Amino acid sequence: MFGEQDMFFTKNVKLDDKNRFILPSLTKVEENDELAFFDNNNTYLSLYNLNVLKRELNRLRKLKNKALSNIDMIKYEYFSQQIYYLCSCIDNELKLGKGNRIVIQKKYINKFHFEDSIFIQGVDDHIRIFSNEEQYVKYKNKIKEII
Repeated sequence: MFGEQDMFFTKNVKLDDKNRFILPSLTKVEENDELAFFDNNNTYLSLYNLNVLKRELNRLRKLKNKALSNIDMIKYEYFSQQIYYLCSCIDNELKLGKGNRIVIQKKYINKFHFEDSIFIQGVDDHIRIFSNEEQYVKYKNKIKEII
């Protein structure tokens, strides 16, 4: 199942004329997997298994409720904000098409300047989608500066 096993890879992938790309088989994607785009920044688009995101939401809700029962309003507010952030970034639940194809909506094509190919990075339990390898390298270098 997509997102259930760690993924660590990078790959250039072609977009077809309908803005679809094929998920590599090493992602362990299955026909019944429910996927969702996660738009949390202006650098890349993420693709998650919806069940992974739901588990994270449930974990955050439990932590929020525990903070409330302990009358820890700082933690309660923190977890409330995390839940809001997660819910506001989940977009466009989607089903896997024939041949492991994913359609990227026009708004994402425009926002991230995706053209005839994209660069994907398997990271832990999700995929990051960059407009090209150059954008990926810029992002990676920026992260190295921070660390």
